[in-house]
Amino acid sequence: MPKQLIRKAEVYAFEPVARVFDKLIDNVQLNHYDIHSYQEAVSSETGKAIIYDHPAEHVYSVTVNKNLGASDADVIKTEIDTISLASFI
Repeated sequence: MPKQLIRKAEVYAFEPVARVFDKLIDNVQLNHYDIHSYQEAVSSETGKAIIYDHPAEHVYSVTVNKNLGASDADVIKTEIDTISLASFI
């Protein structure tokens, strides 16, 4: 159901990748959405994790396994914050 039909609904967004999080924030502000945005990944544990990102601006996916990409692909090892749903709630 769209939020307009559930007036007390709360929307939460989690995005650990900085460049994608920045776009999320821009989109939320541009469209005047009432979304609580967090620059964290939801995980089984609260803490830190390593992701492997790509240097290309238009790539919006990352992996937690360096070997999933093409063998000649450049990847950037990046530490991110994680939060468990139990901790968040």
